[in-house]
Amino acid sequence: MRGAAAAGCVALAVLAGCAAPVPDRPPLLPAEQGLDVGGTGLEIGFGRTEASTIDAVAYLLGGPPDSRGPAPGCPGRVARWAADGLTLYFTDGDFDGWAWRGADGGLRSAGRVCAAA
Repeated sequence: MRGAAAAGCVALAVLAGCAAPVPDRPPLLPAEQGLDVGGTGLEIGFGRTEASTIDAVAYLLGGPPDSRGPAPGCPGRVARWAADGLTLYFTDGDFDGWAWRGADGGLRSAGRVCAAA
């Protein structure tokens, strides 16, 4: 359901040590085509705009990203929620990748991401 307003209702799930989701909001789960909204059938899919993606994730995580800006060493921009280990990647204003670093230091990713996640 790319671009659906309902997809704005997303939260971050516990993923290898990530912070707990905001109460009363479904968890955000990593997926091959973006981020799934746990148990709802909704997603924040690749191809959404940078602004709508960041707004949805910020709402669900309870706050804005810790940092936003150019992606060092690669084209596009990033938004990072450091405490949650989540980095979102954007190219030409569209969401096109994510990387999640777990408490164990392991990195998971999907879509287009830079090597310097």
